[in-house]
This record gives sequence, C-alpha cells and structure tokens, in this order.
Amino acid sequence: MGHSYGGMVITGVAEQVVSRLASIVYLDAFLPADGQSVVDVGQQYAPAAPPPPPFSGAGAAAFFGVNEKDRPWVASKLTEQPPGTVTEKLRVTGAFLKVPRKSFIGVTKGEQPLFKAVADRYAADPAWQVHQVDGGHDVMIDKPDELTALLEAAI
Repeated sequence: MGHSYGGMVITGVAEQVVSRLASIVYLDAFLPADGQSVVDVGQQYAPAAPPPPPFSGAGAAAFFGVNEKDRPWVASKLTEQPPGTVTEKLRVTGAFLKVPRKSFIGVTKGEQPLFKAVADRYAADPAWQVHQVDGGHDVMIDKPDELTALLEAAI
C-alpha cells in the first residue's frame, strides 16, 4: 500500500517484483506513467497552480485536511522530503498492472485533481476496486476503521 507520494514507490517496486505480489493499493496516491516524476504528474493536472506549501509543520497538516484536533500531532511528525524524490522520473513498463488485485482509495475532502483522475481512470475497469472515503488526504488519521476495512478487503 502506498499513500500519496508512496504511489510512486509502490509502482516502482511492483514493476520489479510483480510476480511476488498478490495485491497493490494506492491510497490517494500518485500513479505515474513511464518517464514521469511527481512534478510531471502534478503539472499535468494543474500546470498554472502555485506550488503547495512545504510539506512540514502546521500549514501542511491543514493543507492535507487533517482535522484540527490532530493537526499539532501530525505537524510534529512531518519532515521535508529530499528534492530528488519529486524530480526523479520513474520507468514504468506496465508490469505493475499484472498484480492480481489492484485498488485505489480516494478521499472526498480536499480531493486533488491528479488523484481523482486515477480513480476515474480505473473506476470502470473490472480489474480494479475503486473506493472513496469521506475524509481528507490523511484518511488514516480521520477514518482509521473505515480505511482498515478497505485494506483488509484488498488483500
């Protein structure tokens, strides 16, 4: 399971070890095409949008729609990612699509166009299970039980 940027990671891993995987779950996550970086995917859906705030601190917790009660705790856990993680281009052959069970879980609060596009792309594909949770990007904080049930069903 990969959340957000983790979609880049699990796609790359699945490309290498697809025969060893039974399931792959994208949780409000990037799903890149061949040769795309996080920056490329983001610009594809919002080319004129200003860059998001730094992904650390209270501003990031608010940006990701974390409920007010949990924002200080979440903010205390966030750190900056190395710049290369958003600029490195991923090689994708499509091997990851051979994983037997594929799921995408999106959110309703603060839904990002690039993640919604992934959900929309696979919603009608019988090889994919696509779900939406009524929560923000960090749904594991706001709706842990609902998310757990979806992850258990994806195995």
